[in-house]
Amino acid sequence: QSIMNKNKRYNQKSIGNPHIMSGLLKCGICGSNYVFCMASKRRDDKFYESRYYRCSTRNNIGVSACDNTSLRTEEIEGAVLSSEKEKIFTKDNLVKIARELNKNRNNILDERNKEKKLILPSLFCIRCS
Repeated sequence: QSIMNKNKRYNQKSIGNPHIMSGLLKCGICGSNYVFCMASKRRDDKFYESRYYRCSTRNNIGVSACDNTSLRTEEIEGAVLSSEKEKIFTKDNLVKIARELNKNRNNILDERNKEKKLILPSLFCIRCS
């Protein structure tokens, strides 16, 4: 029983497979979360694997509860990432990012110069003795 309880906590199919849309996608029909699903089959000594997101209500109860379609991971993740990329990497944001990087670089250079000033006099003293 303890082994069964332990195995119940983890879905073996999802271990090691990150799902970037987990908790973000909602079903437009019933409002449930979309969950990651994976199907695999073997045909003619070839192994095929399909990865998709499906409404959790449809996944758990069936089409009678929710008939929303499944979404292929490649399509939905690609669409979301390209949309976000357009929002994040605007000209204004890139200017802000560049300024912040330069500010951090200048802070590092300032600290490095302070360290050099502390180290250089002690090196000259060692050579003098």
